[in-house]
Amino acid sequence: MLTGLTPNHIETYFRKNCYKTSMNINFFNMLRIEIPAEEYSGLTFLKLEHLDLPRPVNGFDSEINGNIVLSFTDEEEAINYSYEMDRYAEAHSDQSSPEYLAAIEIIKAISNDEFIQSYIQS
Repeated sequence: MLTGLTPNHIETYFRKNCYKTSMNINFFNMLRIEIPAEEYSGLTFLKLEHLDLPRPVNGFDSEINGNIVLSFTDEEEAINYSYEMDRYAEAHSDQSSPEYLAAIEIIKAISNDEFIQSYIQS
């Protein structure tokens, strides 16, 4: 079933299946937030790589399905990065620029994450 897959594929498989069953187990001590490829602003991993955006500590990664992945040590780190992106977006007067749209997309993904929402509510 999992033969021939890279460690990233296996990690994604376990994460998705654990999240689907509502298990609150973090096998890899890392919070991963996915941004669906081209869902809102047409943001893809390749486009993101060419933008001059502040990067999270663990950088950006891409899933096999094209989704962008943000990895954080914990929810607090993700929230702090979201605040950084908010300040970055506020500094851009052109709200149609790719940088602004990407920043807003990242902020949405972080704020919509179920683990971030639980962390804020606790």
